[in-house]
Amino acid sequence: MADFLTNPWVVIVIVISVMIGNLSALKYVINMRSKAMKKAIEAQKKKKEQGKDDWDDDWDKDDWKK
Repeated sequence: MADFLTNPWVVIVIVISVMIGNLSALKYVINMRSKAMKKAIEAQKKKKEQGKDDWDDDWDKDDWKK
């Protein structure tokens, strides 16, 4: 059994399998983050189209002029 596990071909297959698994997990995480970023960017664009910014909800624009 030890001879089989130390066979270079078996070691190469195991290493490649781990690398492919890590790359697929990384791809999954990147896709999750990019979808969240796209949603945030779209929401920000909608606010700009409506003429609102992030500070509109906090106070009235005319309050600072008083």
